[in-house]
Amino acid sequence: YNCAQKRYMDFCSQYGLLALPADEDTLLLYIAYLNSCGLCAGTVRVYLSGIRPLHIEEGWGNPLEDKYRLSRALRALTITSEAPKQKLPITLDIMRMLQSVISSSYDGRVLWAAMTLAFFGCLRASEFCVKGSKFNTETDLNLADVQWYLEEKAMCVTIKRSKTDIQNKGFTLPISCSSSDVCALCSMHAMLTARYQLGLPAAPQDPVFVFTSGLPLTKSTFVTQTRLYLSSVVPNPSDYSGHSFRSGSATTAAMAGLGDWEIQLLGRWTSTAYLRYIRAPRALLLSFSKKLTRQVDLSTLTP
Repeated sequence: YNCAQKRYMDFCSQYGLLALPADEDTLLLYIAYLNSCGLCAGTVRVYLSGIRPLHIEEGWGNPLEDKYRLSRALRALTITSEAPKQKLPITLDIMRMLQSVISSSYDGRVLWAAMTLAFFGCLRASEFCVKGSKFNTETDLNLADVQWYLEEKAMCVTIKRSKTDIQNKGFTLPISCSSSDVCALCSMHAMLTARYQLGLPAAPQDPVFVFTSGLPLTKSTFVTQTRLYLSSVVPNPSDYSGHSFRSGSATTAAMAGLGDWEIQLLGRWTSTAYLRYIRAPRALLLSFSKKLTRQVDLSTLTP
């Protein structure tokens, strides 16, 4: 709500409108403004919901209730808005294709280690990449945030910030060796070994992902480089984003037969929102016809 409330207050200040209490005309102007910024109907509703607690805290009640013109405007926006195109998942198969084309240089190892961490950790790019261009050891992932447990062939990565972590409590992400050709633990270890051999800065407060140029891995660089390598293995690399690793992890987990509760634990989902990330493979969809006509032996059923 903090972001939504700030945006609303900034809007009112910019156009000289009375922010609190908000009348219906002000809210309609705010909807038009958000729409002009290219926001979809769902996002507009989220921004409007942030205004409600501002009023209730002051005892003014819910400004969104019983507003006929407001409800009609939101309905019209929903009808006319184009549904946002969901990015495709980067599944294990695509990870293997990426591995075959990524450079074996140190900078290539940095990118591959970040990709595997995103995949096996079911992470958003914003959770392990530097925000903006300047590294902040207090909020960004640094070497002290990675603890190694070599006897268990595992590591624990402390993620300090997350989209859904409003209180910035962070969370610890345990990742073990996958015993496969695609492995976050092995990729991270190989990257750091190469880093020490090159004599690059490796103090506890230094970034986990840093290039030979000394620049840390930013979200924009991560997405750009990912699409660059994807262009060698998929038809439309623009169909993928930094979030594709998270959705790809959930999709791969479903294809591997993990249960619902296991997928929820993997992605730290507190609701069934994870279901929208899962893409059913074509082979599974093709199998439905036979499954629907499969004969059941009634004698095996218990009364």
